[in-house]
Amino acid sequence: MWTEYVGKFKTDAMLYCKEGWNEEDDCVVDARGMSDGTLRFLAIVTAMLINESNKLIVIEEADNGLHPSRAEIY
Repeated sequence: MWTEYVGKFKTDAMLYCKEGWNEEDDCVVDARGMSDGTLRFLAIVTAMLINESNKLIVIEEADNGLHPSRAEIY
């Protein structure tokens, strides 16, 4: 997963994800090709990982947008 600056003036950013089981089958997907649930999940994980000052993060209805089979907690 990585980001790159895009656009004429390089003022926007695009998220990319490399998917695949091995190098021969790798596929690069940009944010436009990812589901809303995947993007929401990545935003939540990113917020949790960059919280260096241990401040409280409140996420209302974190399971919104996730496929029901992925929203279940084991």
